[in-house]
Amino acid sequence: MISASFIQVFFLAFTLFSYTTALDISVPSSPVSGVPTTVSWTSVDDSDPAMFDLRFVVDNEDVGLAIANVDIGDKDNTSGTVNVTFPDAGPCVLIAVTGSWPDYVQVGKSNQVAVVQPPTNSGATSTPTPTASSGHPQGTASPTSTSSPISATESRSGSILDNPIKRAVIIAVSTLAVLFLLLLTAIVAFALHRRKLKEAEDRKRWTFHQDLMVQQRDNSMTPGSSVINISRGEATPRVELDFDLEHGVDAGQEQRRELPTVPFVMRSPKGPRPKPTMQYPFVSAGNAGPDLERGG
Repeated sequence: MISASFIQVFFLAFTLFSYTTALDISVPSSPVSGVPTTVSWTSVDDSDPAMFDLRFVVDNEDVGLAIANVDIGDKDNTSGTVNVTFPDAGPCVLIAVTGSWPDYVQVGKSNQVAVVQPPTNSGATSTPTPTASSGHPQGTASPTSTSSPISATESRSGSILDNPIKRAVIIAVSTLAVLFLLLLTAIVAFALHRRKLKEAEDRKRWTFHQDLMVQQRDNSMTPGSSVINISRGEATPRVELDFDLEHGVDAGQEQRRELPTVPFVMRSPKGPRPKPTMQYPFVSAGNAGPDLERGG
């Protein structure tokens, strides 16, 4: 029983001793805090692990993780490089470990280096160094965020609006453009209105209107006379005149002078009513002479 426990402790100690010298970590002299530094590692023997982590050690105390899960890769791969950012200025040592924190196994150690402060115009600030008592320590650095510069478009638009002359010109041009659009709209509306009026006038001119036709005369206006109804298409009666050949005077002239004379004017469908210029007396068919009937 005692011999079995002694054998397990012996193999564990042998494993730890072999892992302690499995990797050689090399850090450049005078690295700058907050700036990535290239760290190289080299395999010392064939007992190196397949993956390891690098951690910061200050005054023999673990102060945080430098980089995790560095993969060695193939067994034939005996060296490599990684980028490490030191969080603070001062003496520091890098160690290579395997396993989870805080129960990890050290498999390599670097030389002690003196980390220096960055220049004042570097524009990068480092995070505070975490202590060993505050959970899982983290040792990453973050660059300071700078405000984005104002674009050229924004600056140009701001300068135009700040200038009163340019602002007045812009307002005047906009007003003239609006007035021009309103004037153009009014012209188009007026042209359409005139066109509709012309079409309505043409339709009215060529449309049939019964009130513009020849009206039938009332027989009561001319007693004793006959009226020809032209609108109903009646045949024109034969007129017989009583004419005296010896005296050259119509025998019915005395009778016709007593009859009232009514003007007969035909209305024109295309214009105003003309003024009466001629008068046509209506002659009774009984007063027509036999000679004119024979001649007609």
